[in-house]
Amino acid sequence: MREAREDFEEEEGKAVIEYTPLGSEECPINADDTEVEYSMAFRIPKIENLEKCKELRFLGLRKNLITKLEGLDENTGLEELELYDNRIRHIENISHLTNLVFLDLSFNRIKEI
Repeated sequence: MREAREDFEEEEGKAVIEYTPLGSEECPINADDTEVEYSMAFRIPKIENLEKCKELRFLGLRKNLITKLEGLDENTGLEELELYDNRIRHIENISHLTNLVFLDLSFNRIKEI
């Protein structure tokens, strides 16, 4: 697994953290990927850049900084979605994922189902 990109700087008395975007050089995504998994050390802030992955079946982004279920509009073949231990507050934008058989949203900030 690659090392995390976590650079801290002081900006007006606050720590600035460098995030790693999904689809960046550190977290590459290819159009023919059926599985994408980046967990823990990458600090991914959002689900993005997956529209080209038409054959995606598994997405695992555990222990990142994702706050919203989004960016999955084109991934209707998704069967497994693991977003364990992020910062998601609402279950939304997944009703079109009709092939989904496994969904893990545990240890997020969801208060109501």
